[in-house]
Parts: sequence; structure tokens; C-alpha cells
Amino acid sequence: MKSVVLVFILAFVSLSSAKATANDNIFNVGKWYLGVSLGGGQMQSPLHEQSDIPLSIVPDIRYYGERITIENLDVSFAIFEKKGFALELIGEQNQDGVYFPGNFRKEYGALIGPFNGSTLNLSQHQEELLETPGPRSMSYMSGIELRYYNWINAFVSWTKDISDVHNGESIRIDLQKTFSIGKVFISVNLKTTFKDEKLVHYYYGFDQRDTLILQKYYARSATTNQMLQANVAYPLTEELAIVAAYSRTWLGDSIKNSPVVTDGQIDSSFFGVKYVF
Repeated sequence: MKSVVLVFILAFVSLSSAKATANDNIFNVGKWYLGVSLGGGQMQSPLHEQSDIPLSIVPDIRYYGERITIENLDVSFAIFEKKGFALELIGEQNQDGVYFPGNFRKEYGALIGPFNGSTLNLSQHQEELLETPGPRSMSYMSGIELRYYNWINAFVSWTKDISDVHNGESIRIDLQKTFSIGKVFISVNLKTTFKDEKLVHYYYGFDQRDTLILQKYYARSATTNQMLQANVAYPLTEELAIVAAYSRTWLGDSIKNSPVVTDGQIDSSFFGVKYVF
């Protein structure tokens, strides 16, 4: 948590010379965008005996500057820019910690999305193998991202835990296509995320943090998740729009085979209205 606060303090201090790079054809430079979506949805934990996180109010806080960009809990700083390219330092909230017991999970779930959740009815034999995880701390990742903007936008990032929780690393490839059909705006993302052994084991391993029975210990290795996400917006006025979002995440084998995980894939959804102040 201290790292999250520090990142935001540094971001606010650096806002004096702000302008968006790829976003300046959409957003005014140096302006805050405050939005909120009201509706119904949920982020459903894939872990055994962990309650769902209801989503009825989803905030959207953005700032696009000359080099600084803030999108909810994500912060980026442009190191190098050229037409169609950007190399950026980034900071982002790790999502795995949201699933585990702890404070402020509802608030973090609404901020970092993408509204994960679904369960799979397991056989009796599988249910007997499930274990209830102990608390895990939230972590904050920071690193670098290369962005390419064209007919399809491509983003490649490397991040490392800077909050001294698990000291793990992550590599993400994100392909994005945005288009419109009449007044309907649509965005589709295909993401591949590699999580290293330290990150995966901290959240999905089962060891002395969870049980004193050595036979139940379960070590996790590096793995790769896949996610397909779609967002749709239909503007009613300049400030008000109907919004919908859906995503499916396919968990890597090292995560879905963990004794604390009940589901190998996670569906997420949200439907409501969004107002931008």
C-alpha cells in the first residue's frame, strides 16, 4: 500500500507538463476525466471458499498529459515518442491479490477490473482436494512498455513487483482493435500475460502460510494466462452513455491446478450507464 501511495504522489508532482501521446486525438491535453458506471456485475474469485466481489459502482479516473498518463491505479511516463510508437515507464496494481482475503477488495476490484468471475461445478473427488487459502497481500508492479499504434494497436510490457510483496515479474502482450458501428463504439483486446514463478507461487502456492501439514504443500511455477475482452459504449449525450463489458480469462496450468483454485477460466461482465463529469 505504501508503494501505491508513493506512485500517486510522484505522479501528481510530475503533472505540470502534461500531454497525451496516442490519446491526444481523443482527450484534451492536461485535463482530468472523472467518470462512474452504475449497473450490475461481479468479480468472482476463482479461489475455494472466497466470496464474490459485487460491482455496482465502477469509477473511471483518467489524466492524459504530455508524458504522464493516469488511468485509475495505472500510471505511465513516456520516455521516447515517435509517430506510431511510444516507450513508457509504467506502474500498475497487480490483480491477483484481489482474490484473497483482505481489506478494500471491493474498492480495488472496481478500480482494476475487468470484473472477473465464474465458477465451475467440480466433481466430488475434485472438491475434496480443494483448500482454503490464507491472506495474501496486494502488490504493485512497475516496469516498461513499448506501444505501437496502427490499424491494430500492440502493447508489450515488462513489470516487476516494487512493493516488496513477492518480487515477481510479469510480461504482457496486448493486441487492441477499436472501431465504431454507427454511434456504437467497440474495443476488443487479446492479452497474453506471463507470470514468473515468484508471483505465481506467492498467490497460488499452498505452504506454511496456509497449513502445517507438509503433505499438502503445493509449489507453483511460472505460467501464462490468456484473456479476450470486449467493451461497448453507446453515447446518449456528451456526458452519458450505455456501457457493457465482457471478458474471459484462461488461467495457465500452474494456476488452475492449484488446490486453492476452483476454475480454470474466469468470465467477467458488466452492464450499466456511465456518466463523465
